[in-house]
Amino acid sequence: MNDSHSAERTIGLASAVFILVGYTIGASIFILPGQLAAEAGPGAFVSYLIAGAIAAIAGVVGAAIGSAIPVSGSLNVASSQVLAPVVGFMGVWATLVAVAVAISLVSYGLADYLAYFVPGIDRFSVAVVAALGFGLLNLTTIQMAVRLQVAMTVAFLVILFGFGVGGVVHADPALLTPLMPNGFGPVLAAAVPAFFSYAGMTVITEIGGEIKRPGRTVPLALLISFVIVALCYSLVAFAVPALLPWQSLAGVDAPVASAARVFLPAWTGGAIAIGAIFAAATSINAMLLIHSRDVLAMARARAFPAVLGRRNARAVPVGAVALVTGLGVLGTLLGATIREYAVLAVISVMLLQVFSGLVVLRLPRALPEESKRAEFRLGRVGRALFGGLTIASSIVFMVLGVIDSPRHGIAYLVVLALGIAYYYYRRAALARQGHDLDRTLRSGLSAER
Repeated sequence: MNDSHSAERTIGLASAVFILVGYTIGASIFILPGQLAAEAGPGAFVSYLIAGAIAAIAGVVGAAIGSAIPVSGSLNVASSQVLAPVVGFMGVWATLVAVAVAISLVSYGLADYLAYFVPGIDRFSVAVVAALGFGLLNLTTIQMAVRLQVAMTVAFLVILFGFGVGGVVHADPALLTPLMPNGFGPVLAAAVPAFFSYAGMTVITEIGGEIKRPGRTVPLALLISFVIVALCYSLVAFAVPALLPWQSLAGVDAPVASAARVFLPAWTGGAIAIGAIFAAATSINAMLLIHSRDVLAMARARAFPAVLGRRNARAVPVGAVALVTGLGVLGTLLGATIREYAVLAVISVMLLQVFSGLVVLRLPRALPEESKRAEFRLGRVGRALFGGLTIASSIVFMVLGVIDSPRHGIAYLVVLALGIAYYYYRRAALARQGHDLDRTLRSGLSAER
C-alpha cells in the first residue's frame, strides 16, 4: 500500500528511550507508593519489585516480537498473522480501553499536584483540559511532540532520582520494621496496581514504523528504559515509607512531596509537584502519540471507519488523535479512585500480554522468514520460558485484579464482548462490499501507518 503520507523513520535510540520512559513513568509513582504502603506496610517496594519482574519478562517477549516484525503496532500485526485476525483487532480494542482509563488516572494525578499551587481547583475540569491540550499538541508534527517529551522527561527524572537517593540516605530504620506487618498477601495484592506504573514498557513497539533500525533500536530502548524505570520506582517506593510512618499514608494525597519535606527544605514540595505534573504530562502526551497510531492502523485496514485513517498535510492522523483524546475525556466520567483506575488498566494490559506470550510461542513456525531476520530472537527454550511465564503471570494478575475490583472486572468483560461483536459485524458488512477484513489483517496492511 503506497501512501504519500506514510510515516518516515525519524525516531532514534535516544528519542525512543525518552518516549518510553516518559510514557511509563507517570503521575502514579507520585501517588500510588503511599496508598500501597498504607495497605502492605513498608514492604510495598517489594510489590514494585514483583511487578517489575513481570514487566521484565513481558519486555523480553515484546522485544522479540518487535525485532521480528519491526513495524508500528507489531503486536497487533503479529497477533493477526500468528493467532487470528480477531485477536489482532481485540488487541487494539483492549488497548483503547486501557488508554481511556490510564489517561483519566494520569490527568487526575496531574490535577492533584497542580492543586499544590492552585488550591481549590476543580479536578474534573483540569483532567479534561489536560487531555484536550495534549490532544491539540499531537495534531502538530510528531517531532514537536517528541521534543516536548524529552524536555519534560529529563526534568522529572532529575527530581525523582534526587528524592529517591536522598530518601534512602535519610531513611529511618525504625519505620521499616516490621517490613510486612499485614503479611505477604497484601504485598502480592498491591503488585497488581503497582504494575500500572510499568504498564507502558512495551509500547515502543507500537511506533516501530517510525523508529530508525527498529530491529536493533526497539530491544535496546526496552533494556535501557527498564533499568531507568525499575531503579527509579524501587528508590521512590522504598523511600516514602522509610520517611513517613506507613500507617499515616492512607490519608496523604501527595506522599512524595510530604516525604521530601522530612529531609529537604519546604520549598522542595513545589519542585516535587512540578515533577509530578511533568510526569503526568509526558504520559498523556505519549499515550496520545502512540495509541492514535493503533487506531490509524485499524482504520486503514477498514476495521474502523475510514475517517479515522485520514492524515492531514503534515501526515498527522487527525481523526485517530481526536478519538483517543475523546476516550480519555470520557474515561474521566467514571469517577473512580486512582487505585481503581490502576487495577482496571492493568487487567487490560494483562490481556495484551497473554496475546504476546502466545505469539512468541508460535512465531518461528508461523513467520519463519521474519524470525530468521530478527536481530533479537529467542531460542526454543527462551520462547517456552518467557512466553509461558508471560501467559501464566498475566492470567494470575488478571484474576487478582478482578477479585480486587469485581464491579470493574465485570464491566471490562462486557466491553470486550462488545468489541468481539463489533468486529464480526464489521467483517460481515465489509464482506457484502467485497472486502475481506480477515485477509487484510493477516496480510499486515494494518502496519502501514
